Amino acid sequence: MINLKKSSNIFVKGTKMARLSKKEVLRIAKQKDVKFIRLFFTDILGFLKSFALTIRELEGALDDGRGFDGSSIVGFVRIDESDMVAMPDPSTFKVLPWKANEAVVASMFCDILEPEGTPYQGDPQWVLKKNLKRAADMGYVFNVGPELEYFYFQRSAGKPEPLDTGGLFRSHAPGCCERTSKTDSDCFGRDRNSRGIQPP
Repeated sequence: MINLKKSSNIFVKGTKMARLSKKEVLRIAKQKDVKFIRLFFTDILGFLKSFALTIRELEGALDDGRGFDGSSIVGFVRIDESDMVAMPDPSTFKVLPWKANEAVVASMFCDILEPEGTPYQGDPQWVLKKNLKRAADMGYVFNVGPELEYFYFQRSAGKPEPLDTGGLFRSHAPGCCERTSKTDSDCFGRDRNSRGIQPP
């Protein structure tokens, strides 16, 4: 869902939540006894990537980011220019509602930087920020909302079995035309002399 409307303001990531500083992140992590922090970012196809830090590495990561091999991420860089930096955004800090082997885990999303500290032009988050700024300069607010996807299963235990085999925008009735040479018209009983489609 995308909604563009005229406004003098712009929604910037983090403004709808408490904006945490580095000091506050460190305080909350200590207070909640966080042991590990997952740093998240996406590749150019939108697939979520992450790696973990220990609590001892958190302060350094907030100051200088964490280096990683960008050539291992689809669409980022070639092997000979692989050094990249994931810079955590404190405003995205969250303590996760589950534990890893009884250890409390938190997460943050990252901006991807070149080794010298400039934004990496292929980072999807940087592309989004540039376009948010562009929209703001034109007087627009760019609102984006998630669309939840889910599946129904026959039962809650055992091997997952789908409730049905239907699919979005399927052009034929369930169970018809499966592994056959029938056309959609045959399947629905189209009257060639009319424009309507009659049920099977």
